[in-house]
Amino acid sequence: MQQKNTKHCIKILSNIHFAHHTLIIAMILMFTIVVISEIHGQIKSKQRDENTVEYYNIGNKKEKGNNYQQTNILKNPYDSLIVTIANKENIDPHLIRCIIKIESNFNKDAVSVAGAMGLMQLMQDIVQAYNVDDPFNPEQNIKAGVKHFKSLLALLDNDIVLALAAYHAGIGRVKKNMTVPNISSTIEYVNAVMKLYKPQENNNYTTKIEKLYLQILPDGTINITTIK
Repeated sequence: MQQKNTKHCIKILSNIHFAHHTLIIAMILMFTIVVISEIHGQIKSKQRDENTVEYYNIGNKKEKGNNYQQTNILKNPYDSLIVTIANKENIDPHLIRCIIKIESNFNKDAVSVAGAMGLMQLMQDIVQAYNVDDPFNPEQNIKAGVKHFKSLLALLDNDIVLALAAYHAGIGRVKKNMTVPNISSTIEYVNAVMKLYKPQENNNYTTKIEKLYLQILPDGTINITTIK
């Protein structure tokens, strides 16, 4: 009788131990989903039954104000250079205006924390690749920046959004999945340029989470799926 009770106690302890680990894993997954929601919107949860929790995205209502459209970027001191160089490379001059506005706000002496320089914020490797003598010279800077952007377009099937992402985050990060990488600063950059370039369109290239379902199956398996 004592042996039977001992086995029963061991079984109970085993079940408690298993349930404890299952709960910890579920909490970690829920924390991960909450972190994602800070980037991609507000994720709410709803208990469907004892084994299923439904997560759904209601969108991020805390959007930053867009002041870019209020600026007439045609009235910049380098517009004749932009038009001449962009037309020579068969790139829309207005797209280059928008890139420069977001990159440096038309400040030819701008230097970023990462070391990007000039109007189109050229990194040192780009300066060397295009034989730029003075990255703070507007003409040299724009020429190199436009040529670099044109090369990114050629590598990315002339997809402007992907080329912008590659200009900001690097070609490797974009080419890998042929999508805007999940980097908040890159997403903000692409959104900002596209809002200037095509203000009539709904430009939001943040990865969207439609619905996630977390299921704890009878055997303790945790399953996250987009299917009910």
